[in-house]
Amino acid sequence: MNPLFDTVFYSEKRRSVMLLLLESPRDLNFLKKELHETSVSLLPQIKRLIDDGIVIHDQASGEYRLTMIGDLIAKKIRPFIRKIEVIDRDPEFWAAYDLSAVPGPLLDRLSEIGRFSITEIDLRSVYFTVDTEFCRMIAEADSVKTFTTFNLAEYIPVYYERLTAGIPMTIMTTSTLIERGRPYFDRINELLKMPDVFLYESPSDIKICELTVTDKVLLLSFYPAKDDLNLRYLVSYEESAIRWGNDLFDYLKSLSVRKTELRRTAVTCGMILRFNIIISDHSLSGFIIHFKTRFHPRSFTRSTVHSHYFRKEILWNTSVPEMQKIR
Repeated sequence: MNPLFDTVFYSEKRRSVMLLLLESPRDLNFLKKELHETSVSLLPQIKRLIDDGIVIHDQASGEYRLTMIGDLIAKKIRPFIRKIEVIDRDPEFWAAYDLSAVPGPLLDRLSEIGRFSITEIDLRSVYFTVDTEFCRMIAEADSVKTFTTFNLAEYIPVYYERLTAGIPMTIMTTSTLIERGRPYFDRINELLKMPDVFLYESPSDIKICELTVTDKVLLLSFYPAKDDLNLRYLVSYEESAIRWGNDLFDYLKSLSVRKTELRRTAVTCGMILRFNIIISDHSLSGFIIHFKTRFHPRSFTRSTVHSHYFRKEILWNTSVPEMQKIR
């Protein structure tokens, strides 16, 4: 093993010293206080950094600082270490959800999320309760950007209240969810005339459940990598997390189409179905699915199913009479 590699990665104390010195030169007392260490435990690690040419000690000021090589290494490892720290705060969350919708450059910047908490909603609950903390976050926001691929009608009033208060708001969602608002198109069109209100239609295959970025907080939820009916929100108030969320929102917006007006166009060869089915892979019966599909007189074609809480790609080769049997 490379000795320099051992020095940097085989000791958390040495890494912590390097990252502190990357900010500015520090004396021993400052390092001990920040790292909650004693001279006995810290000095041997500093000596190792000095011996390997990563740190030098200024005898006149008593401060330690990085060498040119040490500065180069610290700048390279800091994003990696911060990313590991973010993942390590809740490894089960990052392992359970599909992150494929996040572009590579933003995944590389995952460390910017910083400190976060997790809010969980159990979607198997028959009685869904509005999350008061989420409502508070929206109600206190001075700007709101939301991307969503599922519909929780319980939250519409808090968004509407902020809209009428005149705060800037951008909503991105799928054509299916926009279509569900058909009875309210006239009212929505009036809102779209406001100078800071924007609506975008996004592709239906983006695997992000919801992204909400306000001027104060980032909320992010992915679809599970495996079948799961728990919806977990990542919540971060870090300024760097909000910047990261805005960049992800802008990326999703680049894939979407702005809607300046919603029109009531006739739907040909199409129908809206609502029926109860049994979903064997989730072991649920009677789960209500809403979807829109074009159909042939004898068979249904491939459709994207949008439920309140998840989406699933299916292929029906079932005739209309046979389909009616499972209603």
